[in-house]
Amino acid sequence: MRKIYLFAASLVATVAVSCTQNPTSNNSISSTKLDNGDYAGIVYINTDSLIYGYNMYKDLSSEFQLKAEKIQKELNMKASIFETQYKSFQNKVEKGLVTRSQAQQLEQDLQKEQQVLVGYRDEKMKDLQEQEAVMTNNISENVRLYINKFNATKKYKMIISTSISTNVVVAADPSLDVTTEVLTGLNAEYVKK
Repeated sequence: MRKIYLFAASLVATVAVSCTQNPTSNNSISSTKLDNGDYAGIVYINTDSLIYGYNMYKDLSSEFQLKAEKIQKELNMKASIFETQYKSFQNKVEKGLVTRSQAQQLEQDLQKEQQVLVGYRDEKMKDLQEQEAVMTNNISENVRLYINKFNATKKYKMIISTSISTNVVVAADPSLDVTTEVLTGLNAEYVKK
């Protein structure tokens, strides 16, 4: 889940930078200080709060977690069955209940079984990674689209992204924080879908 958050946070940062790009400018950033001391057109979003508060993230994360837990239980069950078979094999060999050729055949069968089990585990983990990537892409795309829509009406010159891990905003006037406004709009759009 940490990968999902980091990817989504980097997307918000990318969108924030894209909000500042003006095709007619020479990419220099300037701000105009207003009479009241505020800087015009610069706001920030706390991506930790945005992502963790986004209902789509909560819903998809819960679904993903349930799938991951189900797969883990299935893998644990298969591993337990294999372990029982292996202990049975060891017991038979130690007690001399099988011939050497039978023991070799049983050992080969167990090795094949183990390879199948490892392959199955790897396949399931790959499937989970793909599902996580799709989920992350869906969340990121929705956030990106909404921030662009949000900024189309607000016309901010710059939206800065900040989080615990990438704290770009060290200190700022709380009135410049538009996280709650963006999150409210994002969740409202998610409900409509």
